[in-house]
Amino acid sequence: MGERFDVGNKLGYVTTNIEFGLRHPEVNAQLRPYLIELTQRLELERQQELKK
Repeated sequence: MGERFDVGNKLGYVTTNIEFGLRHPEVNAQLRPYLIELTQRLELERQQELKK
């Protein structure tokens, strides 16, 4: 049985596209570094918010 994805709501749609993008050989090489950079940026923002 394969993995199922719920695209019936906005968050499910976005997360499904990220999952498939990470699996796609043409997109993975560009998407992965972007997600890493985004995660780092979000972590910095979170840390700044905690300091307030």
